[in-house]
Amino acid sequence: MTLLMFLAITVIIIIIIIIIGILAKPSFKGIKKPWREDPPDEPSLKKTDADAKGKSYYYAQVDLYLESGQIQRALYQATRNIAYNEEDPVAYINRARVYEKLGRVEKAILDLKEALRIAPDNEDALQRLSALERLSKPEHPIGDPHK
Repeated sequence: MTLLMFLAITVIIIIIIIIIGILAKPSFKGIKKPWREDPPDEPSLKKTDADAKGKSYYYAQVDLYLESGQIQRALYQATRNIAYNEEDPVAYINRARVYEKLGRVEKAILDLKEALRIAPDNEDALQRLSALERLSKPEHPIGDPHK
């Protein structure tokens, strides 16, 4: 008889707990909701901020990653931008900037040449390409009599 009473009381307590749980209104006041905030290692950028600067949101992300020192993320985003905008010279110029930061001058030059293929008069690409080609050439080529 005592076992039966114990089981009955246990069932009643469980039912009461379930009812209280259903009827109770959860309060999330003061609890941080990390899924609604940017992770700390991600730059924060609202689409309207990018539009105000006259840049697309995704191109501005490359700038933010570069500014925050996240060069690999900048490279990833710049490459994605090219995949979505293969005929936009700015996408290639952005990736060339990232390659410059990584010290991969040859790849930067290739991207700038591609930007100029698309837009031969693009002043930014022309200036960057000229500067990189000057930097990548050795001062005294092999066999130079003026060493």
